[in-house]
This record gives sequence, C-alpha cells and structure tokens, in this order.
Amino acid sequence: MNDVRDIILDRIDIADYISQYVDLKRYGSYYKGLCPFHNEKTPSFIVTPSKRLFHCFGCGAAGNLITFVMKYNNLSYVDALRMLAAKAGIDFEKTEKVDKSLVFLKQLHLDIQLLSQKYLFEEPGKFCLEYVLKRGFSELEITEFGLGIIPKGFNLDSILKKYSIDVIKKSGLFYYRDGKNIFKMAGRLLFPIKDQFGEVIAFSGRDLVGEDPKYINSPETPIFKKGSLLYNLDKAKEFALSQKSLFVVEGYFDVIRMWSKGYKNVVSSMGTAFTIEQAMLIKRYAENPIVVFDGDQAGINAAYKTIEPFVAINTIPEVVFLPKGEDPDSLLLKDKEIFDDCISKRKDLLILMAEIYSKKEGSLSVRASNFKSLIKKLDNFPEANLKNIYLTKIKDIFNIDFEIIYKNKNIKKLQNNQKSIKYIYEDDFLSALMQINDEEVVSGVLDGIEKEYFLQDDRRRIFEKIVDNLNNSGNIDALFNDDEVGELISYLVSCRVFEEPYKVAIINKEKLIYNYKSNEIKKLRDELSKSAGDTSKSLDILKKIDKLTKDLSKYNILEA
Repeated sequence: MNDVRDIILDRIDIADYISQYVDLKRYGSYYKGLCPFHNEKTPSFIVTPSKRLFHCFGCGAAGNLITFVMKYNNLSYVDALRMLAAKAGIDFEKTEKVDKSLVFLKQLHLDIQLLSQKYLFEEPGKFCLEYVLKRGFSELEITEFGLGIIPKGFNLDSILKKYSIDVIKKSGLFYYRDGKNIFKMAGRLLFPIKDQFGEVIAFSGRDLVGEDPKYINSPETPIFKKGSLLYNLDKAKEFALSQKSLFVVEGYFDVIRMWSKGYKNVVSSMGTAFTIEQAMLIKRYAENPIVVFDGDQAGINAAYKTIEPFVAINTIPEVVFLPKGEDPDSLLLKDKEIFDDCISKRKDLLILMAEIYSKKEGSLSVRASNFKSLIKKLDNFPEANLKNIYLTKIKDIFNIDFEIIYKNKNIKKLQNNQKSIKYIYEDDFLSALMQINDEEVVSGVLDGIEKEYFLQDDRRRIFEKIVDNLNNSGNIDALFNDDEVGELISYLVSCRVFEEPYKVAIINKEKLIYNYKSNEIKKLRDELSKSAGDTSKSLDILKKIDKLTKDLSKYNILEA
C-alpha cells in the first residue's frame, strides 16, 4: 500500500489538486489561501509544493495530499487512496502488481546509473572521462550530475539477474541478441534523467566516436514521459522558488555549464518541442520563466514555437538570444561577461518576436501574414485584459500605415460616406473568415453564401478565391501571398482584428444575405411597376417578393 501512496504523491502535485477547492495565491515558495476546514477571514492555510505538505496556522490541520483528501471528503485512508489512484491513472484493484513493477523499474535505472558512474572513473571509461574533462567540466560536476558510461561488451548480468524479463523489457534500455540483453547505449556518455523528486527514470546517451545518431534516448515507459519532464528540475526547483525565475535551455551540457557558473535555477527541455506540461511545471516553481536560445534563425524559430504552450497557462516568458553559433555551454566557457550581458538584456518573448517579424523583408502581404500568424498565438490566452495589452503592443510594433500604402498602389479605400458604410459588412465578413483557424469551420460559414451577395467586385473576387482554395488546397492562408487579392486581404485583416472571428463572420453572413435579398426585393418592385399590364408576370413577381420577404423575416437585422 505504501507503493501506491508514493506513486500518488509523485504523480499529483499537491498545490494543483488543492487549488480545485481553495483559492490559492502564490507567495514565493509556497501558496496561501483561506482554510477549508474552519471559518476565517485572513488566509492562514499554507501549501508547500516542494515539501508536498499543507498546514493551517489557524486550526492546525496539516499533512500531505492524502491527508487533505481524507479530511476534506471525510474518507478513510483506503478510500482516499482509491479516489486519488483514479486521478493518477492507477488501477487501484491491481495496485500490488503495478506498484512492484514501477518500483523495480526505478531501481533498475538507479542500479545502471550507479554502475555507469563507477565505470567512468575506472580504466574502461577513461576515454569518456577525458572527453568530459577536456570540455572544461570538473570531477565534482561530473559526479554531481551522475554522468557515466556502460562500456561496450560489458556484461550487466550482475544487475539484470535481480529483475524479471517484464521489467527489463519495460525499461526499453536493452535489446536481446544471442541469448543476452545488450544495453542500447553502451559506449556512450550517459546522462541520467531524474524526475522532479530526484529519482532516475531514464537516460540519454551521447556518442563520442562519430556514430549516428548523436544522442540515443530512453523510450517512454510507465515512469518516463519525456514531454512532462525537465532535466535538472530536481536540483533547480529550490533555487527557482527562492529566485522566482527559471532558465530553460536546450542541452544537457548547457545545464551543467550554467550550474557550474552560478546559474543554479536552470533546466533543459531535452531537445524536444516544448509542451504545455513542461510550461506548467515551470510555472509551479517560478513566476518568471526565461528561455535561452542561439541567435540564429533556428533559435528564433524554436523560440517562436514556445509561445503557445506558455500562452495556454497565461504566461509569456522572457527570452535570451545568444550570439550566432553560441550556446550557454560554449559562450560561458569563452566569456562569462558576454553571457551575463545577454541575460541582462532579455526581453518579453512575444514582444521580441513581434519586433523580429515586423522587420523581416517582404511585401505588405508577407508582413500582414506575419502579423496575423503572431496574433493567432494569443487565441487561447485565458486572461482577456493581458491579451488585449499584447494585441495593442503588437499592432504598434508592426506599425503598417495601410492607408498610405494602398493610396500609393491606387487601391480603392473605404470612404466615410453612406455608400462605404453599406459595404462594411462585406469587409468584416471576409476579414473574420481569414482569422478563423480551421478551414472546416470556414467551409461551414460559407454554406448558403453566393458570389452575387457581394456588391463590390474586388470583395466578390476574394470570396471566389477563398471558395476555390478550400475546394483545392484547403489552406486559405496562402491567399495572403496571392498576386491578385493578397494585398487587399492583408489590408482588410490588419484593419480588423477580431477576438471572436467566428461570431463576427456569422453576424456579417446574415447581413450579407439580408442585404442581398433586400436589394432583390427592390429590383422586383421596380420590375413590378413596369409590368402593371401583364397580370401573369405581375403574379410571378409578387410570389418572388413574398418568398424573399418571408426569408428576411428570419433575420432581426436593420438594413446596412
């Protein structure tokens, strides 16, 4: 039963769980809120994630996550475990088998790590140790991060004999050949990967002799989910809590180098695309994430991709771009002052991306497309006020004077007269369509709209292009670069940025239909007055007018 307890406490963050029932506010390394177990006006209920405990200074209630669930829900210990096991994805009725498997799996990783570290400082691992030392790392740092090597051809039976075939297979660290389990990362420098509580759960093996691939990583296992972990978080979290910031770098050596140079609040995303789970981990321990990238185009692209995971958790990190060709490991080894200066000049990631993409060379349509792409990153921003602040800043940064540009290009502009006001709904409809992030939704909105509904020829042509594009490539964003309509689309979108483009599209779709049918009724009435002597034709026209009038009754719209 203790195994189940440990797995639950490992998998479920106490602050995240309790925040479902208590409004917790962060104060450095802990959270505070009103105690759920007694009435109070001043918060005295404390949750400390690093210790996995809660405590109320008012009524004395205290304990871990299981204690909280028992007390809050009036459950027995076993029932509280059963409830939390379901949340942690554990089959409680089969816990004995599951728990032993996970415990043995972790123990196998620890055994391998300890043996690899031993070999590193012996003759078989001499070449590997010399490599790391030549890179400027000390034996203290090598030991602190548990680096090691399992030499090629070495037999691990002394370790493996303690474990079942099932556990060995689940580790994903071996392949079976000629009756033996062969370690997949043999001959490589091993980086042990630990969870946030310091338990070894995976490895990454770096090639030292020119073999491909450069890195071999543990596959995902019941104890290792790469996108949910950060390398070195177990050691960095206490520094992150005290300094309220956490550096995020790409490589293992980057982490070790920064640690050795005094930057203890540093973790690595382990070279994978950044995930929401990783962003949530960072936010748990630090108010201010700082991502560090190489200053080349690849680094800029990587930084751009980190925006969405952070936006999803209502946070925008700061970003540091190092000189081209440098990473934290190489730059700190050359000149710590330059690195420190780069860190001191860090900027808000979203604002810096706007500055970079607004200065990129290209046509107006390309710039407008960059603008649209950037603001779409904010679609899922939970906090509306902060989202609007960023939208305003991004608009100011791009600073595209569309009126002057289009005047120079002899493109017809909207005028502040009654005629132009009548056409605004066409522009709003098309602009909103181009801001919807799902081509299937766009197709649904277009259902029931015909090209004749557009009174302006150039807007009608945009509509035709959108329909044609959806029927072929399906990617309407390509129209921003269309020679015929791209610049006009860019103009419309940049003048009209909608928070709810789907809603705007539907409203203006109704206006399109309403105004088209209203105009048809007017035409038919003119035709009716001219056919007063033709009874048959007049009746036919009256039927059409009646049908259109009934259609219009569906819409509660004032004619535009």
